[in-house]
Amino acid sequence: MDKQLDIFNKNKIYSNRLQAYLLDYSDKGLRRHSSAEEEAIFKIVETGNLDALQNNFNSANIEDELYNRVGTMADNPTKSLEYMVVISIALASRAAVRGGLDLDTSYTLTDVFLHSLEKCKTINEILDIQVDALYIFTELVHAKQTGRSNYAYIENTKAYIENHLNKKFTLEELAENVGLNPSYLSRRFTLEVGFGIQEYTRKKRIEAAKNMLRFSDVPIQRIASYLCFPSQSYFGDVFKKYTGMTPQAYRNWQHTENDPFNTPKEL
Repeated sequence: MDKQLDIFNKNKIYSNRLQAYLLDYSDKGLRRHSSAEEEAIFKIVETGNLDALQNNFNSANIEDELYNRVGTMADNPTKSLEYMVVISIALASRAAVRGGLDLDTSYTLTDVFLHSLEKCKTINEILDIQVDALYIFTELVHAKQTGRSNYAYIENTKAYIENHLNKKFTLEELAENVGLNPSYLSRRFTLEVGFGIQEYTRKKRIEAAKNMLRFSDVPIQRIASYLCFPSQSYFGDVFKKYTGMTPQAYRNWQHTENDPFNTPKEL
């Protein structure tokens, strides 16, 4: 009897809290995701539809969609968002399994994302985990369903960079050309290549500079400007970092019959 009374009292307490919460939520004029909107998001993961996912991120205000339109799960806004992302990762994991991803991979990835989430200190870091989880689960389902890996965008990124060595471009422009979220592309490129997009671009520009120094008499200042270095001195510093020589020393070395074993450091 006492146990039944205890359950009754607890139900009453939570019922009262629920009513107060709903009233507060209504007073603030907030609107949650509808069940249809939620199902649509995780259906994208389940079907491995990367294009739809990208369109969803492009058309939505990410902060509004992933932060403001959720309930207050804690008094601390950052902790509240963290709880939301935990739920989102769990739902994405299950959607990926329905799409054909093996259970072990899905659960292991979930653990990885949750460990990463634990280390986050800012709202932007937490949102990055949310974006990564949705993309990677969707990407793996797509690869499973099509029988091939979907990392072609890495090669497309490299090609874009190599075709724009003499043009200034932003990460946003590069990501738009590849069709991915900028921050996601940046992190995935670093993971796959071993260093970031900016570093890769510098390396390729120095490779181009070496050829221009070797096979032409174009002034060093013009080479620096052509390859989008902000100044000749900065170009010289970067060039020496990668080759062990200044641009002029490299050009002189190439135009003389120095010891063939006295070669500059390769990239």
